[in-house]
Amino acid sequence: MGEKWLAVVLVVLYLAGCGDSDHRRHAGEESKRALITQFLQEKMDRHDIPGLVLAVDLPETGPLNIALGVSEMADNTPMRGDERFRIGSASKSFTAIIVHQLAQEGKLALADSVEKWLPELLPDGAAITIGQLLNHTAGVPNFSAEDAWLFPYVLDPETEWTDADLIGLIKELPRANAPGEDFFYSNSHYVLLGMIIEAVTGNGWQAETESRFADLGLKSLHIPAGPRVESAAMGYMNWREWLEMDDDIIPAGLVARPAIHPSFVGAAGILAADMDDAMRWVEAVVEGELLNEAGQQALLDWFDIPDMTIQVGRGVVHEPDWQLIGHRGQIAGYDCSLQYRYGQLDNLTDGVPMAICINRSLAHVANASDINGLVLYDLLDLLFGTPETAAVSTHGAGERSRSAGRLLDSGF
Repeated sequence: MGEKWLAVVLVVLYLAGCGDSDHRRHAGEESKRALITQFLQEKMDRHDIPGLVLAVDLPETGPLNIALGVSEMADNTPMRGDERFRIGSASKSFTAIIVHQLAQEGKLALADSVEKWLPELLPDGAAITIGQLLNHTAGVPNFSAEDAWLFPYVLDPETEWTDADLIGLIKELPRANAPGEDFFYSNSHYVLLGMIIEAVTGNGWQAETESRFADLGLKSLHIPAGPRVESAAMGYMNWREWLEMDDDIIPAGLVARPAIHPSFVGAAGILAADMDDAMRWVEAVVEGELLNEAGQQALLDWFDIPDMTIQVGRGVVHEPDWQLIGHRGQIAGYDCSLQYRYGQLDNLTDGVPMAICINRSLAHVANASDINGLVLYDLLDLLFGTPETAAVSTHGAGERSRSAGRLLDSGF
């Protein structure tokens, strides 16, 4: 009888311990959520950010989704956390993974020339390889730096382009560098990759994106067919700030940016997703779920940029100071960052995936040119501490981001 009672007591104590453990974990999660929420709200208040969503999977809490502010300023619609955001140039990682998958399927090689797949499109296409397009060392000028593109982007965002139109803006311009010799960030590189995907598969890059990543369950992933994105947070621009012009003909303050035709940037930056799916995507990319070993090595083959604190892979960016691999994205009305914070670079299996988006464009706000400099570096400092090699937090991070970020964003 005594042994039975002892067994009952042990079971009760065990269950009580489990309950305490669950309670402590829940309390820890709520404490961490409150800490992050307070930090993000302070950033939003200081920098006139209408709304923000952060998705992060921390070891001590599990997945968190923190939504703050409003998705629509006109009627103060609260941000819920499941809204889509235009993720801008973070879309390039999708295009890159398709190219790497085609390479591992034997349908193309990274050493193939542009001329092989897009004959007579570029005068120097025989000298430029697919691999150089992937890591922005091809030297092809950036169409989104041309006035013929920029004016309609600002004034008539529902203008339709073809990929050939975009490349036509820059095909005869002087090259930024000889192929393979230097880094020059260009949206043209990824529009060319989208055209190569179509030449290889017979399908548009859009159809390949939809079919190849279906197993990841990214239900919110959206490839806009027209100027508007379904179930999206409204994007906002401060045009005076972005254009760096203080003129009465330019509206003051934040102005809604409800539409942009997807053909403005195509495979270089037009996808939309919610932050939970964006976080899942960057986790799958960095942890090697989408490529075989050789493909993953090619993706993470880093090109060192002189005098910069970043390295560029063939589809993702590495920031060693902050132990980050991922891709940022800016497009009018939105600024996003999809990142994987690793512990050890040689063990990319137990890191912290995260995705953050705000529904306004940043341009030299508090001396930062992007969401990393304004918010993310300080958040990493809060969660993990500042690495010894990283720039000073807050404004120091902004200074660092501005110098590194100018080459990496082009604003789109």
